[in-house]
Amino acid sequence: MGFSVERPTYKDKPGIIDLCSQIWDGHDYIPYLLDRWLNITDPFLIVRDMENDKICAIDHATIFNDVAYGEALRVHVDYRGKGLAKLITKEIMREVLKRGVKAYMALIFSQTKDSIHLSKKAFFEEVNGYYLLEKVLKKSAKSPSLNENVNVRPIFPEEISRYQNEFNQLLFASNNAIVDAWTYYPSTEYLTDKFLFECDEGKLIAGVHEHEKELFSICLYTQPGEWLEKILPYLEQYAKHYGCESINVAVPFLRKNWTQNFLNTGFTTLWKSEELTLEESSAYLYSLNWANMDRVVLPKQMKKKSVPTNYYRCASRCKYGFPQVIESFPLKNGEPFPTSYYIVCPHLKYHLSKLEESGVITSLDETKNTKAYHQVDAYYSKERKDRLNHSLLNYQEIEKRFSNALELGIGGIKDQKGIKCLHLHVATYLAKLQDPVGLKVMELLRDKGIAIHCEDMDCFEHFEAYYMR
Repeated sequence: MGFSVERPTYKDKPGIIDLCSQIWDGHDYIPYLLDRWLNITDPFLIVRDMENDKICAIDHATIFNDVAYGEALRVHVDYRGKGLAKLITKEIMREVLKRGVKAYMALIFSQTKDSIHLSKKAFFEEVNGYYLLEKVLKKSAKSPSLNENVNVRPIFPEEISRYQNEFNQLLFASNNAIVDAWTYYPSTEYLTDKFLFECDEGKLIAGVHEHEKELFSICLYTQPGEWLEKILPYLEQYAKHYGCESINVAVPFLRKNWTQNFLNTGFTTLWKSEELTLEESSAYLYSLNWANMDRVVLPKQMKKKSVPTNYYRCASRCKYGFPQVIESFPLKNGEPFPTSYYIVCPHLKYHLSKLEESGVITSLDETKNTKAYHQVDAYYSKERKDRLNHSLLNYQEIEKRFSNALELGIGGIKDQKGIKCLHLHVATYLAKLQDPVGLKVMELLRDKGIAIHCEDMDCFEHFEAYYMR
């Protein structure tokens, strides 16, 4: 049995719908979104059984500028236990990182243990959580009294963003993330097709859920209280008008005390299940931890068994998020370590080596005699000493013992008569120090048509080897 991972086309629509018909008792939201996902450029993949031409898994990610949101991992019931979830999540991650995102998020229901396990394996960490509550609508909703002091009107995303300070208590508890029922948004600007419900005591923003049309979802609200009773009939009226089956709300874990106000007005845990506790009726917000992934990728980039003991931080990342330049702590095993910045990107290391072999180093020697170079060289030394001074109580002893080594400038090179290594100057430049040598080398690469980033995201193979084992 052979499997292929590919982007679906319209001809795959029936197969995807068939797969989804077996998820969530046939109430999966994905059929609502298929036309959109097939027409936009966000990462969307399927796993195909090549022998039977059957779609056996799907996965999708929404890209919000430089933030990605992973959602909709599904595996056909007949193909579970074959490692297809791991296969497709690895490939969707490849597609996401190619987009150059700065953050990668996922909202995972607390009861889906397999998804949580896969996320943790891919270096995602829990950063927040939400209690998921709902109020199932009765067949006949009472029309609200028109003399109540309640105003309802459409509200546009730009207005929500301008007045988001009204919801600061909620946004503070969620680190400015918006969780609209089962969906995550990185900011208010993505909240479309919403209504503002307000009275003197409080206000909330709600509308038909973008993914699940049977949900009328509350996405933003001020601190709940008795005013919910006043607004609730209006919510029910609008929800019934749009054919929704329930009103839903997500409450951040940090605002657990707010859940009681919703429960007092008829909200329950999901599916009115008496067996589902408040903690179980929840979803966790996960975020990719780049630093944890670095612990796997860096040793492979550096051809070492583990990261160096004096690895201080990642000073620069490529557009895919992998380490490009690292900073070292100026002391290792009690001895001075004078080279602060190292290039670890294999793509850059290769092309810089080729540049060195071409003999351009001698043409850059005079750059070392410029005022700009002496200035950044002196700052490099100062930065190293400041790092030690602010990190060690016995710095004066270290300074006295290793005074000569600590005075060395860029790269810790004693002989300053000429350029010795292009790599260390480019590393210094990419670490945001104004090294004129590094700047000129970058210009030389550009003139030769060499991009600063590789085309094929070569370092992903190190994550792939770890994740798939």
